[in-house]
Amino acid sequence: MDNYDTRIIWSQPEYEIPKDIYPKYPLKEYEIWEEGYSATGEHGGAIFLGKSIGRSFKEACCKLMCEKHLEYLKEVQSDEYNGYDNPNDGWSYDPSTNTKWGCHLFDNEVDARKSFG
Repeated sequence: MDNYDTRIIWSQPEYEIPKDIYPKYPLKEYEIWEEGYSATGEHGGAIFLGKSIGRSFKEACCKLMCEKHLEYLKEVQSDEYNGYDNPNDGWSYDPSTNTKWGCHLFDNEVDARKSFG
């Protein structure tokens, strides 16, 4: 058994999800906006986070937040990074409430700007 390679090599080609798997819930592209905030003496207006595809707005938010977190981890763990962030502190999205740092997510700018601009 000494010559047995126990490493697992994972390689999966990219593929498209067939659109007819769930015809009742078609894929849709959503804009994702984070509402403005005011807390501990700081404030900020609504922010456009990006676009994502999902069968629901919440699914699209989950996908975008995961993609952004993976980008963040890649940046923080690179040799060129000289910031102070802890890679374990980057997950700011709560899928149970669909919020990022406690700020609600919206599918349009008008609703995102209703509180704190």
